[in-house]
Amino acid sequence: RPWESGGDGHISDNRQQLAVSRFVQDLKESICYCSPSPLAAVAPAPAFKHVLPDGQEVDVTPFSREVPETLLVGSATSSAFPGLPAMLAESLSANVEGGVSREVLLVGGSAQFVNFKIRLEAATSTKAKLKFAAHNRRHVAWLGGSVLAGSGALDSRWASRQDYEELGSSIFEPQSKR
Repeated sequence: RPWESGGDGHISDNRQQLAVSRFVQDLKESICYCSPSPLAAVAPAPAFKHVLPDGQEVDVTPFSREVPETLLVGSATSSAFPGLPAMLAESLSANVEGGVSREVLLVGGSAQFVNFKIRLEAATSTKAKLKFAAHNRRHVAWLGGSVLAGSGALDSRWASRQDYEELGSSIFEPQSKR
């Protein structure tokens, strides 16, 4: 079997990493939630214990609120991640042709956090309309990317491998900045 290594019944490292990654993702999506207002303005949450499959109890109180909070306000320890509202504003302020920046569809597992939509809309000062995928948020980004890639709408924005090797990542910058 491809998921076993050497036929000795042990799960391969890659398969085990995938299983752990999927478990952590499911854990994040089931226990994380956004506080209705910024964490700095609310009282600490009561302890919240989660029981792992092996029966071990883990206190997930900090994790359950701090992960979504970091998405909304950025990292307190690093300026490398300014937070989703700042990244959204920066992306939408770029000179984008047509109506591409008028509507933003938010998808993915983290978009499912309780109160995430309310907090993101409150923290975003853009005029773009934020939409949240109603169903199948975990996979809708892949579905949307597939539809967009097949539509031909972005044909003028493709870069060939040869162009990328000649110009590097600057190929994706507007012509005026090159």
